[in-house]
Amino acid sequence: MMLVCPKLDLVPNPLSAFRELCNRMDFVRAPFSRSSKNSSLIWKNSGVTKEKSVYSSLDAVCCQLGSNCVHFIQAAFQENGWGASLAQKLVRKCDVLNRGLSGYNTRWAKLVLPRLISKSSNAENTVAVTIFFGANDSALKDMNPKQHVPLEEYAENLKSLVQYLKSVDITEDRIILITPPPLYEPAWEKECIAKGDKLNRLNSTTGEYAKTCVQVAKECGTDVIDLWTLMQRNKDFSSYLSDGLHLSAEGNNFLATQLWSWIENKISALPLLFPYWRDVDHLNPEGSLLGTPAH
Repeated sequence: MMLVCPKLDLVPNPLSAFRELCNRMDFVRAPFSRSSKNSSLIWKNSGVTKEKSVYSSLDAVCCQLGSNCVHFIQAAFQENGWGASLAQKLVRKCDVLNRGLSGYNTRWAKLVLPRLISKSSNAENTVAVTIFFGANDSALKDMNPKQHVPLEEYAENLKSLVQYLKSVDITEDRIILITPPPLYEPAWEKECIAKGDKLNRLNSTTGEYAKTCVQVAKECGTDVIDLWTLMQRNKDFSSYLSDGLHLSAEGNNFLATQLWSWIENKISALPLLFPYWRDVDHLNPEGSLLGTPAH
């Protein structure tokens, strides 16, 4: 899940609020960096969150909900990751929150979503939510019964995720579903064999789940990125995948580009947090930054 939220601009002591938030929510810091130009806060969930929601201390949010391709820092928030790319574009406008759950399927996600976004959340601050599941659900039942979710149940689970978000006042125009990417079987089979397993996924099966995801989006009135179809327009789609299943740097960039075209319109009206440095009155910075009259 990806939440986009305006920054901690109205919190009297943002650093204290951030530390308290980490303590309350049992978060760990994923890449948290400051550069000479800007800074951004990126959080990675270290487990199931506690009852209180992150929204109480934030303004606007973009939340990433999904399985492997969201959870792994490699996939989301390291350099060239799609989450990091979006976070960089949204600096000083929105905070991007990673709610990726490695190995999870929609059956499990449906159960924990209320713990990730509570009914007491300030939903009006949510600019966008991405839902990115299917790579695990589509695992072959005989080879991987733990992660496998039947196709019909997958569809119902996706609908439940959307319906829950709507029940906490996150409207469908702020939700986007993402289909699983295609599976490059030769590379993924090598990964399986290295672990002593047989090939536990098929691209054709993943395609059925992708089609179902697209159909659910139509029925629920949300937007959708059909990653499975889009990536295969390039005949050698293997370059989008690091191991046949998870996104490579090129795949991350591809997804970030697709998402940005959707998110950009939603954040265009959001103000920049604090003025550009050249616009700050060095003789009266309090006036420029805090609206405090000169003494």
